[in-house]
Amino acid sequence: MPPSPSPGRTGNPSASPGPVRVSTVRLREAERASAAGLVQRLATVEPALAQLFASIAASDATHATALGG
Repeated sequence: MPPSPSPGRTGNPSASPGPVRVSTVRLREAERASAAGLVQRLATVEPALAQLFASIAASDATHATALGG
């Protein structure tokens, strides 16, 4: 008996697209944009969430730097 398809998956798995290729420049820009967006939200959220956002923004900024920014 063939295995049943996973819930939420449709179509032929072999027909799915391959990995998406993203340039280092685009990835660096995305990390910078994410960090900037999170920093802008710090004043509008409660302190615990602001602390989390600040931590994620710092991580994003580090990624951007490591990617050559």
